[in-house]
Amino acid sequence: MKKIFILITVICCIKNPLFQQKLLKFKKPPLTEIEKSLFELINKEREKINLRPLEYSMKLRIIANKHSKDMAEQGRLSHLFSDGKSFIDYLVKEDLYFIKTGENIAFSETFVPEIIHNTLMNSPQHRENILNRNFDMIGIGVFEKKGYYITQDFIQSLKPKTKEEARKIIIKLINQTRKEKSLPKISFLKGVNEFADLISERKA
Repeated sequence: MKKIFILITVICCIKNPLFQQKLLKFKKPPLTEIEKSLFELINKEREKINLRPLEYSMKLRIIANKHSKDMAEQGRLSHLFSDGKSFIDYLVKEDLYFIKTGENIAFSETFVPEIIHNTLMNSPQHRENILNRNFDMIGIGVFEKKGYYITQDFIQSLKPKTKEEARKIIIKLINQTRKEKSLPKISFLKGVNEFADLISERKA
């Protein structure tokens, strides 16, 4: 597991009457539509540089939404929830397996997805998460309270191995290590493996 990126930004509307008039042309969308638009904009950016699109994860969305709501209620941006837990703590709680994580959080005075997205893209650290070639899943949460609190949670997912797949990997690593030490290869007996499984299950 690698470090989570600490990325925060505040997106402000330009205090200009003409700009404000242009905003009036946009009909205020539901929060789910803002989330969907941000997701689509991210994948368009990735497509431009031939990166695979991110998969949208409902589990990650739930965590991201919870985070945005928590920040809105606290009235501040933070990578920690008010209970002191981090994004990673919630990933583990939801049984999401991962190799690497990243998180963008932001506050915006506007609901226009293009403005939010372009501001994040103009920040090198936020852009790095959006265009990270290792990430393959994302969840986005938007919550409104005197503005818009946005959370984008990224992971490089890890597919859990079956018991037999894990056993084969471990056996291979053991024998590779023994070979490097000029030791003979070990044969693993089915009966002994089954007994070891029983011990592991009792310990779990």
